[in-house]
Amino acid sequence: MAIVRSGPLTWSQMWWVSGMPQSGESSHEDNLHTAVPAGRVSLEAARAAVADVVRHHENLRSRLDRSEAGRPLQIVDAADDARLSDVIEIVPASAGDEMLRNAMRISFRVHEQWPIKVLVLADAGTASALLLVMDHWAVDAWSLAVLRRDLSEALAARAGGSPWSPGGTAEQPVDVAEWEASPSGGGVQLDGALRFWRDQLELMHKELNGFRSALAVPGPADAAPMFGSCRLRSRRVLRSAADVASRLNVPVSAVFLAAYAAAICAAEQAPAAGVFVLSANRLSGRSRGSVRNAALQAPVVLLGDHRAGFTENVASAARQQVRAYRFANADPVATEKMWIGVMGDLWRSGVASAQFNYLSPETLGPFDSEPVKALRDETVHFGELRRQGPVYMLKVGQTSERVVMTLYWREDTGWGRIAESMLRYIEDLVCQGPEVAVFGRHGRVAEPLPNA
Repeated sequence: MAIVRSGPLTWSQMWWVSGMPQSGESSHEDNLHTAVPAGRVSLEAARAAVADVVRHHENLRSRLDRSEAGRPLQIVDAADDARLSDVIEIVPASAGDEMLRNAMRISFRVHEQWPIKVLVLADAGTASALLLVMDHWAVDAWSLAVLRRDLSEALAARAGGSPWSPGGTAEQPVDVAEWEASPSGGGVQLDGALRFWRDQLELMHKELNGFRSALAVPGPADAAPMFGSCRLRSRRVLRSAADVASRLNVPVSAVFLAAYAAAICAAEQAPAAGVFVLSANRLSGRSRGSVRNAALQAPVVLLGDHRAGFTENVASAARQQVRAYRFANADPVATEKMWIGVMGDLWRSGVASAQFNYLSPETLGPFDSEPVKALRDETVHFGELRRQGPVYMLKVGQTSERVVMTLYWREDTGWGRIAESMLRYIEDLVCQGPEVAVFGRHGRVAEPLPNA
């Protein structure tokens, strides 16, 4: 295969790749997917539009090279017809749902395979929609909106008989990595980010004040721990969160972040919680138009309900989120070293390492994953145990109609035993306020998720 160029990984790629198996086969559980209406263009036009977009965004035709220990590289291939034919598959529109479910279960071999699969739904010789499945190492949730926009433009151009002409030059990961390695670019950014991280971690250490959790239960030494999840879909939580955000003039994400921190404090019986907010990490115009995995995390520190009111914590969450988003872009090796040094034994605990991921309606796009669609609103559903996943995380996906809150944990953390109580406490805080919310009021056995 023809190689265009290669280079080091960006900070965000380094952070993600550090958790991938050395075998080079990613877990399908981390795949991202989205859909783009095709407007009944010809199949040839649909193929050409996909090729246009893959040529424009290098990360869609890149492979991961970890053959040299300690120095992973990204390899950018030429967009030749043979490789594009592996990416694009024409399928009957009537079989779209089944084909998508199968594609979502692809475990991309990222050392040798491009991280994207495109299903073109064919009906009477024309394309009705494009369904895209991608490996998370190459794209993040923000990228989905960029891809939907670019593919829509490319489809319209090809339908009119012309190649797609992008509005600007895309920011490519190899170029970002080279900027991050330069003293005058990434060096300046890193200095500011590390000052922010140290301030936040020292505040976290101070507020936790020697706290030790009794909740975590170590797993057997001879067995790898499994990972669990549960979800709650709710229309009323969406309405209530929007009302709180409007009243306090803060983003809706800050309401859920404060409620999550309160649930952690209640579950762990802790005086405070350090939560690591996932940032889209796209502060420039070019970065906002790029397709790559740019997400990184940064720490936020919130007090327990007995030390600060919910309204006060929402306001604090909003203020801290702004700085966290600004300083998330940092070398993960440096931040992890600092994190361990400041937090010591608490480094990997639920009160000092839980993650928070908020996805807006613009990011999620036209459809959620199939298992989530099948769930009933206002009911907590538990998923099957999996071999990979976040150790502690709340993901909040907001659409125009509802919120889907998904709590993740590793089984030996102890969170699985009180997972429903945590989700219901978040729900009660947002919908009814701290005067009504009581942790542990809900704890019944919940309904299982449909198999993914």
